[in-house]
Amino acid sequence: MNLDKKKIYTILAAIIISLVLLVSISGMFDQNADKNYPNANLVDKSDSGRANLVTKEDELEDRLEKILSNIQGVNSVKVMITFETDRQLEPAFNETVATETTQENDSTGGRRVVTTENKTQTIVTKNNNKGNEPILLKSIEPQVRGVIVVADGAEDTVVKQRLYDAVKTVLQVSSHKIEVYPKNK
Repeated sequence: MNLDKKKIYTILAAIIISLVLLVSISGMFDQNADKNYPNANLVDKSDSGRANLVTKEDELEDRLEKILSNIQGVNSVKVMITFETDRQLEPAFNETVATETTQENDSTGGRRVVTTENKTQTIVTKNNNKGNEPILLKSIEPQVRGVIVVADGAEDTVVKQRLYDAVKTVLQVSSHKIEVYPKNK
């Protein structure tokens, strides 16, 4: 019975030591990742990129609701806009290419040429009050997938057409992507 307790304690001690080693080793890899990739903090690992898109959607919907509510015959408006893709950002890169060519001759008269190319890219950044920020070459805004407008007064065909035309003009979308409905009373 004493032997069984000894084995159990030994196994428990080994498990605890293994867990401590695993945690300390994983911490070393995280520190090395920060040293090897100094621009890594430029990539946001959270889902805030998606939050910015939702904010843009909300802002666009609010602006559209305000302007549409000013159309004659419209009392209150609700707008929903959906997008095809997320916003795409293209950062500037500093690219270095090193090419090395080696010629080898063997004793039988054979000849071999080996070319090695090493390409390195780093994101170009600028310092500001928030820290390092990437320099962007271009920002591609998302394409509108569809728009739904629900408004008081949309029962009237003239008002409905005005709403439809206003949305089409502001968002520059084709007509089949827009739907206008009267508001539930």
